[in-house]
Amino acid sequence: MTRQAAGSSPRPSRPELSSLPLFERLSQLYFDLIEGDVPATHSHAASLAAECRDAGMVGMLAYALVYLGATHALRGEFLDARATAEEGLRIAADTGPTSLTEALAAVAAELAAVTGDEEACRARAAQAREPSGGAQTFASAGANLALTLLDLGSARYQAALNRMQEGTNGPARHSPQLLYAYPDHVEAAIRAGRPDLAARPLAQFTAWAGAIGQPWAAAVAVRSCGWPQAARRTSRSARSCSCPRGPWAITCTRPFPSSASPPARNWRATRHNLTAGQNDRAGQVIVTEAAGRRCP
Repeated sequence: MTRQAAGSSPRPSRPELSSLPLFERLSQLYFDLIEGDVPATHSHAASLAAECRDAGMVGMLAYALVYLGATHALRGEFLDARATAEEGLRIAADTGPTSLTEALAAVAAELAAVTGDEEACRARAAQAREPSGGAQTFASAGANLALTLLDLGSARYQAALNRMQEGTNGPARHSPQLLYAYPDHVEAAIRAGRPDLAARPLAQFTAWAGAIGQPWAAAVAVRSCGWPQAARRTSRSARSCSCPRGPWAITCTRPFPSSASPPARNWRATRHNLTAGQNDRAGQVIVTEAAGRRCP
């Protein structure tokens, strides 16, 4: 259950997920993600995927894998995310829903960006951007964010900023993926030498963090505020929060350097650790240290 922010109205209680019809349960995954409740989204998606496997509901399984793959990535479980996305892509290719293929390709594109695999990232991003029925889909937002991460990791800061500016003002600007990407927008603006363009995404993320009351979001908001303000240390709440991305909490709660510059990224080291098969807790810490990615 999502923790409510101080001073916010109490949220209505929810029925047990298992008591809801299947399509309502799929909708609840979407709402959990918007509320920043990564653990709940992950748990519900895993449960729903298991139920779909047991019942032989292959088409519904692909929908559950979209959320399971996305939350694996948010938690820093990149090998699990990659396996989930690839399984979903195979199912979508066999069953035919183009929108699912695009959504899963966006997840795969982000994973390729994290490992610095530019060729795979661009290929998956292009697949995610293929129009479904002539209409632009939310998957295009995920593709744009993957390419932004790729540019940030390759020190193409102006290109990353341009992508975020375009994405937050384009047709997919209401995509829930952007909620998690506002700190990347702030980082791109600071690194590109345009702190003035960091103000809006910073305000948007801070407002969202305050509304959802998630400790990880509060920690990331504190850290993101430190970049343009040249903060020298994190707050007590940021140091002590429990982050849904697990080991990624190391990077989002570490005190700022005096320059308050976002941590450097080393995608080559990250790729090495991922391809070496290190998906346990210790391996994730190594990848965290290398990538410098913020949580959730």
